[in-house]
Amino acid sequence: MYYLLTLVLITSLVSGCDYTQAVGDATTPSTEISPRPTTTAPQSTSTPRDQPTSTPGAQPAATPSPTTSPTPTAPTVGLQRTFAEAYVIRIDHPKQCTSGVLLGKDGLILTTYQDIQGARSLIATTVDGNTAPLNLLAHDRVLDLALLQTTSPLPEPEPLVWSARTGSGSPVFVLGFPFPSSRSISGCGDSVTVAHGTIAGHPTIQGQERTQTDIGVSAGISGGLAVTNTGLVAGLSTSQINPAQPQHVLLIPARAIETQLSEWIELLALGQLA
Repeated sequence: MYYLLTLVLITSLVSGCDYTQAVGDATTPSTEISPRPTTTAPQSTSTPRDQPTSTPGAQPAATPSPTTSPTPTAPTVGLQRTFAEAYVIRIDHPKQCTSGVLLGKDGLILTTYQDIQGARSLIATTVDGNTAPLNLLAHDRVLDLALLQTTSPLPEPEPLVWSARTGSGSPVFVLGFPFPSSRSISGCGDSVTVAHGTIAGHPTIQGQERTQTDIGVSAGISGGLAVTNTGLVAGLSTSQINPAQPQHVLLIPARAIETQLSEWIELLALGQLA
């Protein structure tokens, strides 16, 4: 099932695929996020200290009290970039494409089962342009989760840290490869897009607890990684919808993913998934 995402992309080129930031509405102009600059420490210069002068009758200036800047609630660009570059991948197959998450070992990848069901010739593409064929190791149709494995090496990021139940109102951002509006609905974009929002609840859909967000949905973002502002994984975006909020992204909760993933990894270690 495909949807339209009304997001504005702020594009930053990383090597290979783009990293983009989506915020606001479609009328907001795009702004390029430059690659990390190389900074050089400024050379210190010394200047003669002026001797204080006194003015008859002048009162000394009051020293202003220090002020504390409010803690920002929006995720930093650095945090978004880290997840975009290290974990988010595009998964292509003859019928369509979707997003996925590269795990920290053995070339394992998570995505949503509904978007690859029955597919052959699965190919993973990382943000920096590395590609690798994929095999389906296991899936849970009810949970809408699939475990894939690359048949050639890809970079192995640090293990993800899964969040406990994320409270309503908590900020979250989702990274994935949504379809560009100007292209066929069968092709994902070349850019990782990050969409900001908040957790809106924890509805039960078809017997499964899900995490509801207020982020607009888009085809291709299924399997995308949802992350809290503290860098914990809140879940995976699913193509399943909540009838009460069909226009907003629904997540497979992190704790459900972690439980199923632990079971699969144990079976893989015993040679029962290969």
